[in-house]
Amino acid sequence: MSDNFNRRANALAEEYWRLKERMAERDYEKELREIERLLERGVSGRLRDELERRAKEMRMELESKEGAFSAIKDVTHDLLELTARFAPNLDLWNGELYPYDDEPLSEHYFMAITDILFGKPMPEIRFKNAVVSGKGIEIKADDEISAVKTLSYITTIIQEAAKKKLGLENELDNSWEQLIENDYAFVAFKTLIGFGKPMSLDEIKEISYKKDKEFKELVKDIYDKRLAEELERLASVPEYNIVERNGGVYEVTDFGRWVWMLCQGEVKRSGKPAALTGLKEIMRRLRRG
Repeated sequence: MSDNFNRRANALAEEYWRLKERMAERDYEKELREIERLLERGVSGRLRDELERRAKEMRMELESKEGAFSAIKDVTHDLLELTARFAPNLDLWNGELYPYDDEPLSEHYFMAITDILFGKPMPEIRFKNAVVSGKGIEIKADDEISAVKTLSYITTIIQEAAKKKLGLENELDNSWEQLIENDYAFVAFKTLIGFGKPMSLDEIKEISYKKDKEFKELVKDIYDKRLAEELERLASVPEYNIVERNGGVYEVTDFGRWVWMLCQGEVKRSGKPAALTGLKEIMRRLRRG
């Protein structure tokens, strides 16, 4: 990343937290309403003068706070636009770390961008094989080629997350919509993300069965086949796979984890709910005999 990127990101982050602090100050609106009620009752003398002075101060504070609310929207947008171009310099790899040129990225930047993305400020962003923080990008890799691949992968995830928050076309939304189109894929993915560990197909089946054992035993042959097919399909996506298979076990990828964190609970952009096509298809087959 260029020094200009870093300086801009650091400056925007400082402004973001300044505005957040301004917005978090005391509830002047409530205090102003109480003062105005007292004034309406007809108080006079020094008390009225003091109340009117205080009411004027409250109105000025409220105007300032409203300005902060408006300003932070612009700062947030600028931070996301910048983050959508997040791309460290590949030439700076020193065997363990990719630093950020001469101008470091501040902890405030990472606190701000994680607050915007996840509603929880964090000083670093952790991936399975990397940690992105103010001091640089630490990557666990056996060689430089693997490190470059990991760097490209995690920067793409960060960029796509920023695009999502900006309302732009992005791969996180695309993967989520494909996932919720199929119940079998969704069940497998939700089981893996819920347990947060690598699991075999048999383990996933066992957990899935517990939720509706009687029905799934009834359609076991069809259900097992489709669950296995869809799980393998998730792991076979060439670039943006949300699940990976290592030997006989499946695990959610970093990309899949971000898809879940940023998209769960959403419906398709068309407004339709998550698809139930898989199980409905089975029920139709059963009814037809």
